[in-house]
Amino acid sequence: FENAPCKGGYCHLPLITLIIGSGYAGVSFARRLASLNPQLNIVLIDAECAATSSSARNSGFIIGLPHNIGSSTAELKKAQDYRALLQEGIRLLDETVTEHQIACEWENVGKYHCQIDPSSEAIMQEYVDNLQLMQEPYSLLDGEALYQKLGTRLYSKGIYTPGCILVNPAKLIAGLAHHLPENVTVYHQTPALAMRQENGGVRVTTLQGTIRADQAFNLRRIIRLIGHLSDQKR
Repeated sequence: FENAPCKGGYCHLPLITLIIGSGYAGVSFARRLASLNPQLNIVLIDAECAATSSSARNSGFIIGLPHNIGSSTAELKKAQDYRALLQEGIRLLDETVTEHQIACEWENVGKYHCQIDPSSEAIMQEYVDNLQLMQEPYSLLDGEALYQKLGTRLYSKGIYTPGCILVNPAKLIAGLAHHLPENVTVYHQTPALAMRQENGGVRVTTLQGTIRADQAFNLRRIIRLIGHLSDQKR
């Protein structure tokens, strides 16, 4: 990738849509937007490189089930909807990784939900009950079985559920950013310093110059806003 989209202090590309942030949200948004409108000219910029960003430094754990389900009918319905979203996301990601042969060490490892203290039995049983209500496959493991699987005797009991994926996050986000549709152009090491409305469009200032776009989306701000709204609902 080139480092700077601007020459002579001003970006002369025929920009239609600018996306700020090349993490998982930005790359996924760019891919979806590009697939919905192949004629759209999309530019994706980031202050860093996708392979060295915070998205490259997460756990690499892609879950297919909610961590917490809840006991009420409403909570169960919400968990089922969330499960459908997670599993569809995994399906689409698997499809993309396979199509572009992204070597990200993709492995279907499942998830272990374990207890240390035997007094937590009620919590484990509630999770089992909810898995049964959702008709999800699972396996109950005692301490010895967990030791054989995990190499530690810390846990007294555990629940194993399949369908959780483990990847190398740096390789995955680098591969996804590299294999975006042809109507998406990526520029790394191009931080957005300021953004303002101007003449029916958006003017974005970077270290390399100014970018003029018809519309711009700052994915980092959107994610923070979603997180803030979610906290308010709790």
